[in-house]
Amino acid sequence: MKAIAKWITISLICLLFSEFVLHLYGIEPIFLLVGKEVAGGRGSAVFRLDPQLLYQLKGSASLGLNSAGFRNAEFGPKTTARRIVVLGDSFPMGLAVDAHETFPKQLEKRLMKTSVLNLGVAGYGPDQALGVLKRYALALAPDTVILTLYPPNDFMDLVKNKIYSIKGDVIVENHPNPVEEILPPFRLPIALRLIATGRYLPQSDEARLAEILFADKDLMELQSQEEIELSTQLLRYVLQEFKRELNQRKIRFIVVILPSYTEIQGEQRGKAAFNTERRAREVSLSEGILTLDLTEDFVAWQGAPLYLDDDRHLNQTGHAFVAQLL
Repeated sequence: MKAIAKWITISLICLLFSEFVLHLYGIEPIFLLVGKEVAGGRGSAVFRLDPQLLYQLKGSASLGLNSAGFRNAEFGPKTTARRIVVLGDSFPMGLAVDAHETFPKQLEKRLMKTSVLNLGVAGYGPDQALGVLKRYALALAPDTVILTLYPPNDFMDLVKNKIYSIKGDVIVENHPNPVEEILPPFRLPIALRLIATGRYLPQSDEARLAEILFADKDLMELQSQEEIELSTQLLRYVLQEFKRELNQRKIRFIVVILPSYTEIQGEQRGKAAFNTERRAREVSLSEGILTLDLTEDFVAWQGAPLYLDDDRHLNQTGHAFVAQLL
């Protein structure tokens, strides 16, 4: 019995040591952000799974991503009179343009004694932006936080991400969320599978995560009226949480609604009822939040195209126009 106990103890020590080494060297599931090239095709970002935010981009100097995975220089002490933080998805991140051409950085050029930090991440919904606020933005001591909404995707994100659910009149974090359900608690099984199969996770799990994390679907692609109403309520409670966190610290909060390519330059131009934009605007305004809906400004624009025809993200002109409006 002593020999068995001895070998069990040695085996446990070896397993714990292996787990420590794997953590030390950062062995974790990482994937290319396929189809989402940065800076007009300069390269694809790499992301890692995150139990709270679902995923995070990894830093890349060549793509202008700092060590925290944001399209901004490394964060440092506040050196200007004012600091603005911009949260959102690939639109503020500016996939199709260089980092200095994004509207957060163009806004910075237009404002005196103000730094504007770009914390937008491709594919993020308002729920993930709330996580970024709590983990990163509040520590940066901003004077103003701008949350950009792209409603055609954001309503769907709130449902499929399953980060929050509604309990009574508040939102609560779901545990496990989709990443926590799939991500193994230890690194050793991940390393062994990678050696054996060349994959961090089973193929079925990777496919499921890809659908959850990056399936850009419109609000009207939700399965039922019940899901549409759920997405609206989730947006309401997420905005309430933003407001609560920022009001406690006397930080100004602004919601900016960015319209979609389809409704501005596509077949629906001049005909669209702006359903998703209007719904997001009504929710935000009903919560007493300063809300800037740029839809009508985009419709009235008579200059060069604001979006890329193939990518359907803002081009250089689009980013400059948003900065001008803000």
